Amino acid sequence: MTKKDFESIHHFTQKEIEATGAKIKDVKFELIKALDNLRGTLGVRMFLQKNGLTTGDHSSPEHAAGLAVDWYVTTDFHPMMIMAMAVNVGFKIIGIYWNGKMLSYHTALSPYYKKPWLGRKDKPGDPWKYETVNLDPRIK
Repeated sequence: MTKKDFESIHHFTQKEIEATGAKIKDVKFELIKALDNLRGTLGVRMFLQKNGLTTGDHSSPEHAAGLAVDWYVTTDFHPMMIMAMAVNVGFKIIGIYWNGKMLSYHTALSPYYKKPWLGRKDKPGDPWKYETVNLDPRIK
């Protein structure tokens, strides 16, 4: 992204992106534009997680490519509603984290849809347990 790109972003500032630890040049404009559209659809503030863009320990290759972001909201939306809105603005990879206290989300851009997944911790300090969620009964 460039400083000029932020002229078309309405809900996020360059400072918010940089506060995650990411360097602006490493983040793809398409990701922040989709995130901005999602924020407009949700109508509430989204909080980007520290190390939730291009920095941090991620198994998703989309993070390193500047195409994935981890975030949360403090409003109690049903996860299915968030997933539907995320798909509607162009995200094709969606993960939901439950850390024992709150939900957070992983959204990524990709040429292909991937099965949504859940990451869960029963209590802080536990390792993450992952499972895929199959929303299409035709897929085994």
